[in-house]
Amino acid sequence: MSDGDGSSSSDSLPSSYTSPSPSHSPAVNGEKSPADGQLPGEEEESGGHATKLHDLYEKYNVREKEIERLEKQNEEYREKLLRAIREREEFGEKVKTETKERTAKNEELERRVVELDCTLKVTKDRANAQELHFNRTTQALTEKFNKQVNDLSRKMEIAEGEKNQSVIKYAMREAELMKLQAEISKKSDEMKGMKKEMEEMRTSSSEENLKALEKANVDLKVEMEKIKHEKFDLDNRYKAEVKRNEASQTSIASLNQQLEVLRRQLITLKEDKTTIQEEHKSLVQRMLVEEERLRSKEESIHSVHSEKEELYKKIVHDAARAKEKNSELSMEIENLLRENTSMMGDLQEAEGRINAETEKNAEMKKRLDHLSGIENRVNGALEAEKTARKEREEAESEKVNAEAEAAECRKQAERMLEITENLTKRNTALLDEMAEIRDKASSLQTQLIEAEGARQRVERNVASTEQDIASVRSALDAEIKDLKEKLRDQTKKADDLSRQLEEERTDNNAYRKKANCTIKELKHETINLRRQNVSLQASTPSDLPSIDISHPSSTLGTGSSRASSITSIDQLGQKFYREKDDSSKEDSASLREKEKDSDSLQDKDCESTPSQSLSPPSEDVPVAAQQAMIEKIVKLQKQLLRRKEKIEFLEEHVRQCLDELQKKTKLIQYYALREEASLLLPADDSMQKVPIAKKTSSSYALMGAIFTGGGNSERKAALQLATEVNSRLQAVLEDTLLKNINFKESVDKLGEEISRLSRENRKLTLASK
Repeated sequence: MSDGDGSSSSDSLPSSYTSPSPSHSPAVNGEKSPADGQLPGEEEESGGHATKLHDLYEKYNVREKEIERLEKQNEEYREKLLRAIREREEFGEKVKTETKERTAKNEELERRVVELDCTLKVTKDRANAQELHFNRTTQALTEKFNKQVNDLSRKMEIAEGEKNQSVIKYAMREAELMKLQAEISKKSDEMKGMKKEMEEMRTSSSEENLKALEKANVDLKVEMEKIKHEKFDLDNRYKAEVKRNEASQTSIASLNQQLEVLRRQLITLKEDKTTIQEEHKSLVQRMLVEEERLRSKEESIHSVHSEKEELYKKIVHDAARAKEKNSELSMEIENLLRENTSMMGDLQEAEGRINAETEKNAEMKKRLDHLSGIENRVNGALEAEKTARKEREEAESEKVNAEAEAAECRKQAERMLEITENLTKRNTALLDEMAEIRDKASSLQTQLIEAEGARQRVERNVASTEQDIASVRSALDAEIKDLKEKLRDQTKKADDLSRQLEEERTDNNAYRKKANCTIKELKHETINLRRQNVSLQASTPSDLPSIDISHPSSTLGTGSSRASSITSIDQLGQKFYREKDDSSKEDSASLREKEKDSDSLQDKDCESTPSQSLSPPSEDVPVAAQQAMIEKIVKLQKQLLRRKEKIEFLEEHVRQCLDELQKKTKLIQYYALREEASLLLPADDSMQKVPIAKKTSSSYALMGAIFTGGGNSERKAALQLATEVNSRLQAVLEDTLLKNINFKESVDKLGEEISRLSRENRKLTLASK
C-alpha cells in the first residue's frame, strides 16, 4: 500500500477507534511467525504491513491533536467575539450617554450664553454707575485739593505778614536800644564831671564846702545807685531783646524753610492734579470709544436680524401669539403714555432726579423699536390673508398714532432725567416680559443656527474644561500631598514633643523626690544637732573638761554650714523648678498651677527648716547671720525688680525709636529717591550742626521762656529753646509729609482700580463679540 492510501484510511477511521495495544501486535506476529512453518518472503510482507499501520496510527494521533488545538482556538475566538459584542454594546451605550450629555451641555451652554448677555447688561449698568461715582470722587478730590491750596496760600500770606511784623518790631527795638545807649553815655559823662568837681571841692580848705560837698557826694551816690539800677535794668532789657531777636530770626528761618517746603508740595500737588486730569480725560475717551464699539455691534446685530426675516416667515403661528402679546403691550404702552401725559407736571418738578435712569430709558426705546420691527414683519407676513386686512389697517393707524405719541414721549424723555417710582416698577415688569420674549426669539434663532459649528465649539469648550479640570486636579493632588506630608511631620513633631514632655515630667518628679529626701535628711540632722546643743548647754561644768572646747563651735559650724547648704539647695531647687515651669508653660496650664503650688509648699518647708535649725535659745550669732542673709536676698530681689523695670522701659523706648525710624526711612526713601544725589548734599561745607540738647525733667513753656533769661546760661537756654522749637516743627512737618504720602498712595490705588475696571470692560466687550 502507498502513503496516500494510508492517509485516506486514517481519515476514514472513526474517532472512537483507539490505537492497538502492545499485546495485540505480538499475537499477530505470533500467528505468522517462522516457528509455524511460514516462508521468509511472507514474513517480510507482514513486517512492512505492520510498519505502515504504525505510521498511519501516528498520523491519526497527530491529526487528533491538531483537531483539539483547532477546537480550543475556536472556543477562544468565540469568547473574543462575545467580548467584542459586549464591548460594542457598551460603547453604544457610552455613545448614547455621551450624546445625551453633549445635548445637555449644549443646552447649558446656551443658557450660559443668555446669562452672560444678562450679566453683560448688568456690567454695563455697573460701569456707568462706577463712571458716575468716579466723576463724583474726582470732583470731590479736586474740591479738596483746591481747598488745601487755598488754605496753604492763606497760611503763606499770614506767615509773610507775621514775618513783616517781626522785622518791624526788630527795627523798633534796635532804635530803642540806640536811644538807651546814648542816654547811658550821657550819664557816664555826667558822672565823670561830678567826680572832677568832687576832687576840686576836696582841695578847698573850707569846712563848709566840705560838708556841702559831702552832702552832694551822698546825693550823688544815691543817684549813682539809681543809675546803676537803671543801667542793670537796661542791660537786662537789651539782653532780652537780643534773645527775642535771635528767636525771631530762628523762627523766620524755620518759617522760610516751611514756606519752601510748602511751595514744593504745591508744585507736586499741581503736577498730580494735571496727571489726574489727563488720566480722567483718557478714561473718558476710552469710554466714548467703547460706546461707539457697542453701537457698531448693535448695528451689526440689527443687520443680522434683517437678513433672517425670511426665516421668521415660517413661524407664523408663533408670530400670531407674539402679535397678541404685542397688542397687549401696545395697550399697556398707550396707558403708560396717557399716564405720562397726565404726570408731566410732576415730572417737571423731578427733573433733577432723572440722571440715573436715562440709560434705562434708552434701552427700553431700543427694545420698543425692536418690537415695532417685529410687528412690521408680522404684518408683512399676514398680508396674504384677506380677512385680516381691516385689522391690519386699524393696526397701522394705531401704530401711526403710537409712533406719534412715542415721538412726543421721546422728546419729553430727552428733557427729563429721572422717572418716578411708579414708572420704574412698571418698567421693570416690562423688562421681565421683554426678557421672556427675547429668550423665545434667541431659542428660535439657536434652532436655525447650524449644528456643526455649535458642536465644534462645544467640543472645544469640553476639551478646554477637561484640561482645566485635569490641571486643577493635579494641583489639588499636589497640594493634598504636601498637606499630608506636613501633617505627618507635625504629628511626628507632636509625638516627639509629647515623649520629651513625659521624660521631662519623669525627671522633674525624680528631682523633686530626691530634693524632698535630702530635705528630710537635713531636718533629721538639724534635730539631732539641736538635741546635742541642748545637752551641752544643760551639762555641768565638771563635765566640760571631758569634752573638747572646740566641739561646740564645731557643732555650731556644722549647723551653720548645714543651714547654708539647706538654703543653697533650696535656691537650686527653686531655680530648677522655675526653669521647668518656663519650659512647661507652653504645654498646659494645669501643670503650671500644680508645679507652682508644689514650689510654694517646698519654699514654706525650706523656710521652716532653717528657722528651726538656726534658732537656739541662748545664742544670737546665727540669728544675726540669718537676718543678714534675708536682707541680702531682699536687696537682690529689689535690684532684680529694678533691672526688670529698666529692661521693660528700654524695650518700650527701643520700640518707639524703631517706629520713628521706620517713619523717617519711609520719608527719606520717598523724597530722596526722587531727587538727584547732588541735591541731597548740605548747603554748608563745614558739615557742622547744632547738637540736639537732651530734654530735662522740668517742663516749661517754650514761647514764655524765649523772653526770659538769666545769668551766664543764657546762650545754652537759647540753644535748647531753638533745638526744641526745631524738633517740634520737624515733627509737625513729618506728620504732614506722611499724610501727603498716604494721600498719594490712595490716589495710586484709585488709579489701579480705574485701570482694573477698564480691563474688565474690555474683557466683557471681547466676550460679547
